[in-house]
Amino acid sequence: MKIKIFVYVVLFLFPFSGITQKKELTIKEIRNIAEQVSIDEAIKKANTYIKTHKNEPSGYSLLAELYIEKGGFEYFKKAEVYLDRALRINPRFIDGLVNFGRLKILTKDYALAERFLKRALRLDPNNINAYKGMMELYQKERNPRVLEQLKMYLERGKLSADSSADIQLMLTRAMIKNGELDKAEKTLVNLKKKFPENPVVNLLLSDLYFEQDNFSEFSQYYLNGLENLKDKNELERRFLDMYEIMSDNEITEYKRLPLEKKGAYLVQFWKSVDVNGATEENERLIEHFKRLKIAKTIYRSPIPPYYDDRGRVYIKWGPPDSRYLKPMGTILGNELSRPTESWSYESINKNLVFDFVEKGGIYKEVRDLSEAIVGGGIITSAVMPDGSPNPNLLKLATLYSERSNLSSLHNRLGNVTDWEVFFNDIQESNIIKETAKKEVPPSVSKYEFPFSPMNIAVSCAQFKGENGKTKIELYYAIFPEEQFFEDDTGTEIIGSLDNTFVIRDSLLNIIQKVDDKSEIRLKKGMDLKNVTANYQRNFLTSPGKHTFWIQVKSKRAHKGGIIKIEKNLRDFNTNRLMVSDIEFSEKIERADKPDVNVKNGLRISPYPFGEVYKDKPINIYYEIYNLRYDKNGNTNFQIEQTIKPMKENKTIVERGIKKIGDLLKGGQQEAITSIYRRTGNSINDFEYVILDVSKITNGKKTLSIKVTDLISGKSVETSKDFIVK
Repeated sequence: MKIKIFVYVVLFLFPFSGITQKKELTIKEIRNIAEQVSIDEAIKKANTYIKTHKNEPSGYSLLAELYIEKGGFEYFKKAEVYLDRALRINPRFIDGLVNFGRLKILTKDYALAERFLKRALRLDPNNINAYKGMMELYQKERNPRVLEQLKMYLERGKLSADSSADIQLMLTRAMIKNGELDKAEKTLVNLKKKFPENPVVNLLLSDLYFEQDNFSEFSQYYLNGLENLKDKNELERRFLDMYEIMSDNEITEYKRLPLEKKGAYLVQFWKSVDVNGATEENERLIEHFKRLKIAKTIYRSPIPPYYDDRGRVYIKWGPPDSRYLKPMGTILGNELSRPTESWSYESINKNLVFDFVEKGGIYKEVRDLSEAIVGGGIITSAVMPDGSPNPNLLKLATLYSERSNLSSLHNRLGNVTDWEVFFNDIQESNIIKETAKKEVPPSVSKYEFPFSPMNIAVSCAQFKGENGKTKIELYYAIFPEEQFFEDDTGTEIIGSLDNTFVIRDSLLNIIQKVDDKSEIRLKKGMDLKNVTANYQRNFLTSPGKHTFWIQVKSKRAHKGGIIKIEKNLRDFNTNRLMVSDIEFSEKIERADKPDVNVKNGLRISPYPFGEVYKDKPINIYYEIYNLRYDKNGNTNFQIEQTIKPMKENKTIVERGIKKIGDLLKGGQQEAITSIYRRTGNSINDFEYVILDVSKITNGKKTLSIKVTDLISGKSVETSKDFIVK
């Protein structure tokens, strides 16, 4: 009976033992807790782990690793205790040696760190973490011997190419910084073959090509690498390179994005600020990195971002229009001021000026130059209690007087006639300078086109195209100069133009690019003063937001021009009543042969200008789509043509002043309207008429065309702004 009871109790309790028994966590699972929950929680689990695995070094090394991650002197001491236990159990334990090396780097015991890491590599020449530790050691200590040892390991094939990609990338980054460009290029080209889509490989190639002045390749590889970059540390590095020229809203938006979308956002930023979208290169990107290099070289600082306030200003707005340098300071009575610099950007904003004072070995931007006075500070009054001028104010006047020719602000402060006025002017100038910084954009490009500027007039119009596409017609005109033309013994002079047309989609990716040449043929001896050469280019593309870039160059004259047009292309692939844009033309005539400017049997010579002259009538052309038939198979529609003053964004006061001015002039004609009816036998029609503006008052006008289908009762309208002269 007793035996039966004992068996019964054992059988009764046994099932519950499985319920109360807790699963033991592995080293990998504890690391996951550190990453996904918290380091403190992982430390608790690691302490539990070593209680049941007292003779295993891995638990002690893990606990030390977690304390290293927490950081700080107290936790570093604990980490050293646990690493010492791990290596007592197994002096050849690789993770323990590597972690000891990392710990010694953090505590700046670089010699001991090198010993631990080299020992780990001797025991396991393929250990990636040991190589990373050595690379980290080099980055902290900048000991060239360490770098050479890493190169030696790789050259001897100690690591397989696949497993050592990260290490090779670290090494090539160091090689590029050290100017070992040929070695870096060889390594990166091999990595590119094996890992063609690796974003960091592409970014380091871009760094390499920048140092080689191969800016075309730099731009391409940089944007390609950034597009798919998801490495947190690399993203942070690239963001810090460019955040100076981003607006506060852009920085906030970037920081809110998930990791996988950050790289693409930065790419879009660079595409949006490109100053010449007609080329594959991103000129603004290239200009920025040239500025960044100068900032880190000439205006360097020992702490991140490795440039001082002069570098920050230089990155934003480029080289100043003028600068005043006093690197040895200014004699102020019996004292010497701190070294100072002052910069002016009056071409951007007359009040965009900066004063810098050397403090602690680097230059810092200051509100005013009072901080250059040794032992001085903020000046709170113009006079002393006894009524005499504040001596520091006298010294400040000297500092401004010597740079009075730098800017209008400095000139005002450099001519003192009254100390109270001078004191108040200082306070006011500080406010003016801060306001100017807020008014100007966070970055201004000073990109210089490689040719002298050429005047180009451009306009465009969109029509219904084939196969559901929208047809966009670009009209442009150049103003010929004598140097455009070759010497010719015939009756004509002939010049050649190189043209580039680029269409970018809403993401600013290139979807069409055309390079061609065009000729200018004029009669010899013609006066070029009032002559233009007009051209047209047609494109078919999908509806939506597009950016069009036109670049025209005359190599002979070494002149060129760039035009950017942003356009939201309409979708004409519909059954509803629509009307095209209005095209201005200097001449419309019948045409038998197809040509770039022929539509519906008419040759419509482009007129790309925004001005219309009273003594020279202008032709207009537009198309109407999707009219309805009546029961007899005919169309019947009405056209209302109106010319009226252009609406401008004016304040109530400005509108009132304009109205008073109009009354004093005897009143201004508000609008001229013409109404006429048309019939036809096609649902798509076109109109061309001569626009007589001889009786229209000068100024900005809007031509409005309203089409009403008298069969369906539907109406549609289009308009075009122009200037009457």
